[in-house]
Amino acid sequence: YQLLTQGLKRPVRDTQSIERIIKGAENLQTFLETNAEAALQFENISVDTLFFSESNAQWKRIADIRWEGHKVLKQIGPLWKESLVLAIAEQYDRTEAVEQYEQWITWMVDRLHLDQALSIEPLLNGSQIQQRVLPYARDEAFKQIMEAQEEWQVRHGYAARADNNHEARLIAHLRDAFPEFAGHCEGEDGV
Repeated sequence: YQLLTQGLKRPVRDTQSIERIIKGAENLQTFLETNAEAALQFENISVDTLFFSESNAQWKRIADIRWEGHKVLKQIGPLWKESLVLAIAEQYDRTEAVEQYEQWITWMVDRLHLDQALSIEPLLNGSQIQQRVLPYARDEAFKQIMEAQEEWQVRHGYAARADNNHEARLIAHLRDAFPEFAGHCEGEDGV
């Protein structure tokens, strides 16, 4: 493909995009193969179970799948659908590939909301975490804390809404995950 893009006098970024699509197809293929049974098994699960039933074993499995898929799509970037097409096209004839693509898109986007992997915003920024959640956290710990926040948000269905319930649950999670940085915070209201 490098010779092709050079021969067609395509810019380097096109080559990089093609490389990302191909590598992404490999990663998506692994994700699809690993989760094909779960996709069928969880097809008719309610939205409440998908996003709000933390004590439920099915919720935990779905949260694991959501986190795994999020990491794959985040690596690929905005070309993830192109990677999905390539991953599926390598295994099926044209008609079956179209059907498979539609099924996987429905599962990944409509059921798991993995399309939001590229646009997730943290519920709490670094200042808010320092002031309200983990006052003793320092620079070197913030990367881990922000990654823990992202994982929590993904596992909870991209709960990027800034409502009090999600925020309070996230705060409790971060304090449990990083007790060494917890302490009394500004404006702490017993959360």
